Amino acid sequence: METLCKTIIEWCKKYEPISNREYPIVMYGLQMFIANVVKMLGILIIGAFLKRELEVFVALGVFCSMRYRTGGYHSKSHLGCFLIMLFCCTFPTAFVYISSGLGNAIFIFMGICAIMLILRYAPVNSKINPIKSESILKANRRWAIIESILILLISFCVRNDEKCWFLIFPLFMDGVLLMMSNDNAGGEKNVY
Repeated sequence: METLCKTIIEWCKKYEPISNREYPIVMYGLQMFIANVVKMLGILIIGAFLKRELEVFVALGVFCSMRYRTGGYHSKSHLGCFLIMLFCCTFPTAFVYISSGLGNAIFIFMGICAIMLILRYAPVNSKINPIKSESILKANRRWAIIESILILLISFCVRNDEKCWFLIFPLFMDGVLLMMSNDNAGGEKNVY
C-alpha cells in the first residue's frame, strides 16, 4: 500500500507541490483513505455473497457512525481492523434464524447493554491522534447517546427481527469494543 500511495503522491506533486512538512500527513491520510475504502468494499462484497447487501450496508453505517462518535478499540493492523468490522457487520446473518419471541428479549438486552457501555466509556480518546478539546469530546458523547437511542427506536419500529439484528448487533459490538479499549475499565468513570 505504501508503494501505491507514494506513486499517487508523486503524481500529485506534478500538479500541486507538497512540502516536506506536509508529505507525512498527506501520506497517512491517503493510506487511511485507501485502507478504509478497501475494507468497506470488501465487507459489502461479502454482504453481496451472503445475499444481504442492504442489511450489511446498514450495519456498516451503524458501526462506522458509532465508532466515529465513541472511539474505542483500534487494531494494530488493517487486516485486524477489517476482521473486526467484518464480524460486526456480517455476523448478524447467523442470528436471523432466532425465533421472534426470543429475538425481542435479546434485542432489548443488547440495546440496554450497548447504551450502558456507551454511557460508561464513551468517548474513548485515540492515543495516536487524541482530541484535546473537551467540548468536542462532550459533543461526541452526547451524539453517541442520541444516536444509540435513535437506533434502538428505529429497531423497535422496524418490527422485523432479521433487519433488527443488523441495527442492534453493531451497536452492541461498539459498546463491547469501547469497554475493551478503555484504560479505566476497573477505575473511575469517564468524565465527558
